Amino acid sequence: MKRIALAVLLSLGAPFAFAAADPIPPHTCGTMPEYPGRLGTDNQKRNFDKAYKAYDKCIRAYIDDRVATMKANELMVNKMVDDTNALVLKMRADSGEDVSKDAKGPAAPKMDTGGKQGAKY
Repeated sequence: MKRIALAVLLSLGAPFAFAAADPIPPHTCGTMPEYPGRLGTDNQKRNFDKAYKAYDKCIRAYIDDRVATMKANELMVNKMVDDTNALVLKMRADSGEDVSKDAKGPAAPKMDTGGKQGAKY
């Protein structure tokens, strides 16, 4: 039965295992403004301050977008793991295997933000 479960898991994961990862889009904020230093003129410092504020706002928006994308990806992966675990439990139950301890046991650990996946299959 374990071979059948492995075959099902491999067949379900095949489209995802070999798919190329989406490239991470680069930010479009331009280059970081050059700091004039403490010897810069007042005009240089004002220009830097204005350019830096615009750059900072753009970079923060880019980071927020990337974080939202990562969270959405994490939710999708967790759903796929949960769906796969449910399928394997159903297959095991249908084959007559006692899955009462697995079905009532602790849920599969979720991925943390460190990228570690704790799948239970």
